[in-house]
Amino acid sequence: MGITNYIKNMLQRAPDLTNEVEGQKRELEDLRLALARNSTAEERFKEVVQVKRRTLSAPLMYANPRDTDRKGAVYTGPIYDLTEIARALDVEPYVSQSVRKHRETILKEGFEIKGEDTEAVEYIERRLFEMFLVTENTFGSVVREFATNLVQYGTGLILKKRNAEMSTGRYVKRYGKTLQPIAGLFPVDTTTVTVNINDNGYISRYKQTIGNSVQNATVKYFSSDDMIIATIDKKTGFVFGTPLHPTGPRRR
Repeated sequence: MGITNYIKNMLQRAPDLTNEVEGQKRELEDLRLALARNSTAEERFKEVVQVKRRTLSAPLMYANPRDTDRKGAVYTGPIYDLTEIARALDVEPYVSQSVRKHRETILKEGFEIKGEDTEAVEYIERRLFEMFLVTENTFGSVVREFATNLVQYGTGLILKKRNAEMSTGRYVKRYGKTLQPIAGLFPVDTTTVTVNINDNGYISRYKQTIGNSVQNATVKYFSSDDMIIATIDKKTGFVFGTPLHPTGPRRR
């Protein structure tokens, strides 16, 4: 009697079970299509990041022109007179002491390279040691100088010098360009740098000008791919940050 009732119940549920199976099939098909769409979207987004990222137009930015190159490109500097701040750091003990306190507060805990992937951590440490051997600049000294400029001028810059022959790193592809591995890191004096902004609102080139340079050249140009920039209290629409002790806006 029990078996008979069980068979009757199964026969009565047969349409429901069929619908349930069909529903699961549709869900699996929808999931498969969603995954396919996501895969295509991921490939497309990867292309955007590697090639087309800087073609996305940014909002308008303020310009504080300082100079132009031979081709007529305008290079913009910070709104504040950073050379005046540099002079104040030399002659005003209060200002220089304030910068030192801020810098030491940033660096007092030190730093270390950590990560779940031990091979990646070892690779980074090895590459940084290679850069020290090539440039004689320890990574700690680079970070310290970078932090000092960041506090003093509201903007810190590090130049990435690329050279495949002086590095064990690999070539990388970024924004459609194949770049050589980094062979050295150099802090850059913020007071000597201006930037060229492209039509989409991104930094395309950096220009460094030092009139009394010990090298033969007094002007150098660097691609945006070769410069690290960090700012403090950067006002909306500007490239450079706000110095710790601003001296007032630069005259236009």
